[in-house]
Amino acid sequence: MREVDPLDLLETIREGLLVLEPDLTVRFANRSFCAIFAVTPEDTVGRKLYELGNGQWDIPELRLWLYFIAGQGQATVFNTGPQAVTQNFNPGDIGYVKRAFGHYIRNTGNTDLVYLEVFNSAFYSDVSLSDWLTHTPRAMVAQTMNVDPAIIDRFPDGRPAVLPV
Repeated sequence: MREVDPLDLLETIREGLLVLEPDLTVRFANRSFCAIFAVTPEDTVGRKLYELGNGQWDIPELRLWLYFIAGQGQATVFNTGPQAVTQNFNPGDIGYVKRAFGHYIRNTGNTDLVYLEVFNSAFYSDVSLSDWLTHTPRAMVAQTMNVDPAIIDRFPDGRPAVLPV
């Protein structure tokens, strides 16, 4: 039996896929990615992710990129204060979150939501909103959010990866 190159397996994926080096250099682009974005592997491999296309991804303040692969989702990006932006996403859509902004992803379809987050940084830090809120006095959280304390009691303790709706 011959040895299989793992990158050959990625060619079998119908969705567009890139394999990136830690410095965001494209190591591999599958046929689907090239077809979706009308590029060739020669135009893509060896270039930085933010150099692809017509420079539309060359935004220095980008911190996090979201690439939606399958399913339907909704991303909400928030900063301090009352402003938040929510956008619906479908397979092939790309979104970004500016540096120091928080975000959350919600599955809005009736199938699994598959997405990829790409960080433009060697450092990653996760702050679970649920974990933070459950370690803050419940009465204060309920008053601040203007909800019944019983709702706060239903928040999962710890750092859940996926929250039930």
